[in-house]
Amino acid sequence: MDLAALVRYLLFPLRSASLILIAIFSFLLVLASVAGLIGMPLGAIVALWFAKYAFVLLDSTMEGAQEPPVLSAEMVNPVDEQRPTVLMLMVAAVYFLANAVSYQLGSVAALVFGLVAVATIPAILAVQGATGSVWQSFNPVTVMALVARLGMDYVVLLACIVTLAALGKFVMTTHSADVPMMLRVSVVMYLWLAAHSLIGGLLFTRRWDIGLDAALAPEQAEARRNRELERERNLQVDRIYAEWRGGLKANAWKTVLGMIAESSEPLEELRWLHRRTSGWPEPGLANRLARELLPRLLAAKHFSEALAVVQSRIQADANFRPATSSELLDLVRLARDAGDRPSARALLSDFARYYPEDKEQRTVEILAQQLER
Repeated sequence: MDLAALVRYLLFPLRSASLILIAIFSFLLVLASVAGLIGMPLGAIVALWFAKYAFVLLDSTMEGAQEPPVLSAEMVNPVDEQRPTVLMLMVAAVYFLANAVSYQLGSVAALVFGLVAVATIPAILAVQGATGSVWQSFNPVTVMALVARLGMDYVVLLACIVTLAALGKFVMTTHSADVPMMLRVSVVMYLWLAAHSLIGGLLFTRRWDIGLDAALAPEQAEARRNRELERERNLQVDRIYAEWRGGLKANAWKTVLGMIAESSEPLEELRWLHRRTSGWPEPGLANRLARELLPRLLAAKHFSEALAVVQSRIQADANFRPATSSELLDLVRLARDAGDRPSARALLSDFARYYPEDKEQRTVEILAQQLER
């Protein structure tokens, strides 16, 4: 993850939706603390909702969202999201275990234990985000495999999270009458969201390496656009087929020309339409599309493709011929030079019937004699 991405995900929680939530929740937490025992239920609810929102933010950045999500009733459902509870239990367990290690083995051992825990928890959260499974995140093999794939980016993530944690501790432990409590709480809440944003952002940035399908990633958006375009084109072709079979061939062809004219790549559109209609029982529309396609292929020097189109149309309909005699002669020469004399002879057969009184009749006779040798 480069510096620009790092800054972007650090600033992500400062956008309007998250910033408003921080302001409201910090006010409610301060209010709950002032109220004493009466405010404890309010404080617990706000803390739980905020913890849930942090994971929603992680998921949003992981999916490639451009804006932070707005808190909704579905997000704070206590049943469908276990990750905040699991995180709180992990933090509590680390705290008590660190104290136990300090008591039994000394402060150095407790420090080592704390550093290992700090290095592991972000990886556990990353596995939860990448797999959507709380249980998978406690599989050491899965956790270590993800850390190995992220490599140095995970080290950078750890350094950022440790820095954010140190800033949070400094803000809350430094007593100054000039800094209101609500501002301190707001800063800590931002730092908490920033840590989750960094984890989700790293997963999104390295999605190719970890096999993550980010719903809002550019390639996913492009795939959705392509699927929608394909669906619309198929619907149009179905209408064309209905009109063609119903005898409204002029209307059907008008729709075809409209699709070609509206396309940013007319040749590709013609190719697709020809492939789509080639299997129809009645070959008329596919023949007409082939006659429209052939001159474009010849002009673009796609000679082998032009020959393949002609061969497939003659196989489907022995009466198929290109729109003009000059195109036919070009294709005959291409087939001859490619060693496909049967196709060349098939194209030349009954030339006078398909192109009556054509000035190229003498050329056709010469070519026919060459192909008989």
